[in-house]
Formats: sequence, structure tokens, C-alpha cells
Amino acid sequence: MQVSIPENINQSDIEKERTFQEVYWPNERGGRDALKKGDLSTAEAKLSLARSAAEQRGDEKWLELADTLSTLAMLKVAQNDLDGAEQLYRQTLDMHLKHQRPDEAEVAGAQEALGVLYVRTGQPQKAEPLFLQSVTSYEARIQEISMPEPKTDYGQSLALEYFGLSQIAAADGRTQESRARCAKAVSYAEKWSIPSERDFIIARCGAPSKDK
Repeated sequence: MQVSIPENINQSDIEKERTFQEVYWPNERGGRDALKKGDLSTAEAKLSLARSAAEQRGDEKWLELADTLSTLAMLKVAQNDLDGAEQLYRQTLDMHLKHQRPDEAEVAGAQEALGVLYVRTGQPQKAEPLFLQSVTSYEARIQEISMPEPKTDYGQSLALEYFGLSQIAAADGRTQESRARCAKAVSYAEKWSIPSERDFIIARCGAPSKDK
């Protein structure tokens, strides 16, 4: 978890920061916990308070705000408000693009989340370019990073996104492209995915060759 701290702090900023810390983190963590437990009303109330606290601090807390908007998007998905989820995921992505390089892992994660939503809502033409940008960034970052946990996260995302890309290509009649993407999905899944996801990807990626 990252916390952004202003470089030059006066007494007024100290008070604002104290208020932020007292409001944002308990509600952000409480909202996430409630969401995991399926208590959507509590999650929404707490995450809304966290969002407001971050918004009051402006660009100084853009990262915290982006994280909260992403969690609120997951809440909207759980509420089956997919239009609301799309709006929040788009805001999250725009925020990351405003403050980070377009090939940063956090940008790739925001692109992945929005792409997954578009797949769920039957809009593969919108999902595909997001997945393509995301996998390019993840592949660059996975070569650079040595810490095992984010490396595993990137590898798992690459497996799932390449599988998604393979299915989009297959549905569009691009069989050769689908097979190439499936091969990449399998290679990442065999190395990084949890067993259930790995087995699913390997089983499904064998299907195109049997059908043709």
C-alpha cells in the first residue's frame, strides 16, 4: 500500500493530513472488509466516506482516490450496476494515466479491470485494445521486477488476459491469432497461475485445434 505525503507541510496541512488519516484509512479498510463479506450497504457507506476524504485533498491524494474508486467499481459490479462500474473504472484509469507513465503496472491493472468489465458486458471490441496495452506493460514490468509477489501477480494477469484475447480473436474468426494468444496464455499459466486457473486455460486452449 502506498501513501502519498506532501513535501512541504505547514500547520494547516498537518491538520488536514491528520483529518485525512483519521477518516480515510479506517473507512477504506472497513469498506474493503465489508465488501469481501458481502455486506454491500456497509461497504458503500464506508467507501463513500473514504472517497470524500481523498477528494478533499485533491491531487495530493490521487493514488488513494484511484484505489477507492476501483474498489467502488467492484462494489458496483457486485450490485449489478455495470454502467456505474464502467464509469468508476474509467475514472480510475484516467487518474493513473494523468499521474503515471502509460506503461506502469498500475495503469496496466486499471486497463485490465476495465477490459474484464467489457468482456462481461459483451463488448469485446472495447476490451481487446485495453488487454493489448495491458499485456505489453505487464511483460515489460515482469522483466524488471525481482520481488516475487508482484511478479506472480503480473504473471497471473498475463495468463488471464492472453486467454481473454485468444477468445476474442476466436470469436472474430482470427483462428491463427487466437492460437498464438492461447500459446502465450498457457506459457504464463503454467508458470504463474493457481492450479484451477491453469487447468482451465490449458483445457480451453486445446479446444480450437480440435474444432478445426
